[in-house]
Order: sequence, then C-alpha cells, then structure tokens
Amino acid sequence: MAVADQDLAFTARHKLRRALIHRSLSTLARFGERKIKLGEIEAGLAILRDIPYGPAPEHLLDVVRPRSAGVARPVMLYLHGGAFTTCSRQTHRAVAALYASRAGYVVFNADYRLAPRYRYPAAIEDACAAYRWVAERCAQYGGDPRRIVIAGESAGGNLALGVAVAASYLRPETYARAVYEHPVRPVGVMPLMPVLQVSDPLSRRRARELPDWAIRILEILAMNYIGERRPHSTDALLFADPIRLLEATAPAKPFPRVFTGVGTADLCEEDAKRLHLAAQRWGIASELHQYQGEPHAFQAMWWRPLTQQFWDDTMVFLGTL
Repeated sequence: MAVADQDLAFTARHKLRRALIHRSLSTLARFGERKIKLGEIEAGLAILRDIPYGPAPEHLLDVVRPRSAGVARPVMLYLHGGAFTTCSRQTHRAVAALYASRAGYVVFNADYRLAPRYRYPAAIEDACAAYRWVAERCAQYGGDPRRIVIAGESAGGNLALGVAVAASYLRPETYARAVYEHPVRPVGVMPLMPVLQVSDPLSRRRARELPDWAIRILEILAMNYIGERRPHSTDALLFADPIRLLEATAPAKPFPRVFTGVGTADLCEEDAKRLHLAAQRWGIASELHQYQGEPHAFQAMWWRPLTQQFWDDTMVFLGTL
C-alpha cells in the first residue's frame, strides 16, 4: 500500500474511532447523571447557561453555584476532556454540579474550540481567554477572585496545566503573556488523569510497556490536535506539552498548588507522575493520588468504589484552598 493510501486509511479509521469515543463518552455521561441523580443535585443549585466569554460561537460557559447567598465563594474554571475533539460542558454537567454542591464552589464550566476543525493552539488560546474572563467577572457571580482553581480531566487536564504554566512562566505567545500579566492569579490547579505531552506519543512506552492500541490512540490524538501522526517536540508545541516547560525550568512566579489523580491502568499514569515530580523539584506544593487498577475516565464511573474515593480526595483538596 502506498504511503498516501496508508494515510487515507489511517484517517478514515481515526474518524470512526473518534465517533465511537464520542458516543461512548456521551452514553457514560448520561448513565452517570442518572446514577448520581443529577436533577436532584441541580435543583439545589443556581445555573446560568450559555454565557459568552469570547467572540467565537464555541466561546460559551455555564455558571453553576450554590443557591445560598453569603460570603464570596471559591471559584473553579473547569475544562472538559475528550481528546481535544469531543465532549462539551453539556457532557460534563454532573462534574460541575458536584463541585458546586459538594465543595461549595462557583463553577465556570467552559467549552472551547475542538480539533481537528480547530487545531493547536486554538484550545489553549480559548482556555487562557476563559481564565481571564473568569478572573475579571467571577465576583459578579458570587465568586472570590483570590481563590481560583483551574481543573480538567484528560485533554482538559492538559489545558488546565497549560493555563497554570501561562500564569507562572513568561512566554512570547500572546495568549500566555496575557495570563502571565493578569493581576489575578490561580491558587490551585487540578490536572486529572491528564495527557500532558501530546507531541511524543511514544514517551509513555519509554516509561512502561504499553500495547500497540494505546500508542495508536495517542497517535490519533496527536494527529487531531497538532496535525501530525508522530510529531516531534519543538518549542512551538510547548503549550501542547505543558509538562516539558515545568520539567525544564523553575517558574518565574509562584506556581499554584497542584492536585493530580490517575488510575494505575491509565495510559496517562506517567504524565501524572511527571507532573508531581516536576512540582516537587521546584518546591511546589503537590499531591499525587493513584487509584489501583482504575482505567482512564474512571472518575465518571460512579458505581466504582475508588471513584468515590477519587471524588472525596478532590473535595478535601478543594477545601484547603
């Protein structure tokens, strides 16, 4: 088979897989909503939907907060996962509702432009824009701008760490510099089961043996997000690989406290470990929680005992900020 034909076949296969992943994740989200009785949880919350934070149609977020008034509440910007290509704030309604109801946060649950229609750096540009919007306006919704946490899982964990890196390292990218120069700084970052180096799909295999299908998934993710099946790590891709900058040099400004959680059966386990080690190297307060035998996206498998432990652990961390 010619190289061009191989590329066409690869593209067709990864489009089919993307569609199947989207359907699977959407089904899991709907099942999870029923399992935790989302309607009852949301009944105790005030929810404002479809608020624009930027000019593009995708630049929308929901605000989810406890109904009770009082002192300003801590704030969370949540960035959903989905391999940079699928899911939305709608598939992650339950996540936002739980953080608002159980932790008492004002949660800003944001959409961003998805690949492959919008490739890197569109998603991190949007994440940075959403952060600036939240920092400037959260007080209007009962939030305390002195207590902002950036959180996300999988691809959203990549973006959450990217915003934290932008806030702490002086970089030439316009979207990053705008966060770095912003007077409001995040106090915490929660990259959960995160994929932190898109540009090198084989990096996980150097740390532990992974099956070929896992590498193919990472290659598909790279092809969708940065347009290359097996790309090379370059300076231009640093915000597709936010872990590389944190590993290489100390932050110029104080870095937010880190919480990361991952299952030991997750192909992103090494990413979470690298994050914790890099944070420790520079004296950044960091927590690494590993859940024995749990796969990727187990945080939405509400029936699993360790899922409950994962949620309890995140709530404890959020209660300290």
